[in-house]
Amino acid sequence: MPLYAELVVIAIGVLDVIVSIYLQRKVFIDEEKMYRSQMKMKKFQSDMKEMVKNKASQEELMNKQKEMMPLMSENMSFSIKSAIPSLILFFAIYDLILPYIYKAIAPNYIDATVYFIMPLNYHTLFWATILILGIVGAIYMAIRDRKNIKKLAEKVEKEI
Repeated sequence: MPLYAELVVIAIGVLDVIVSIYLQRKVFIDEEKMYRSQMKMKKFQSDMKEMVKNKASQEELMNKQKEMMPLMSENMSFSIKSAIPSLILFFAIYDLILPYIYKAIAPNYIDATVYFIMPLNYHTLFWATILILGIVGAIYMAIRDRKNIKKLAEKVEKEI
């Protein structure tokens, strides 16, 4: 694969990761609402553990679990809401946009180059870029979230 084609594929992968993180964090999910829901869930879980330690009746435990169900579904909806746009964007680029761009920038090039065991074509390079930058992005967001959690924790603890 020509170097300029590799650079274009990597740039598209970088753009995909950046847009996915932005969509997940700013457009489709309210971080404060998600954190508030997670804190309530933790509180319910600690209450449940305490009830089990104190040997509460099965009826009380079942009632507590029923209270917890809406929070569980809310937490699941946060995960789904953030994953769907990212997957749609990824597959749109991977299946629709990337083949046309690659054919436009390297029309006469045949992907027959083998590095180590795996052929390095534009699909493989895109996957590798997404994987590596996705991990780096997740680590960055986890570090960023740690800083914001203290602020949110104080605010949410007062409300709960």
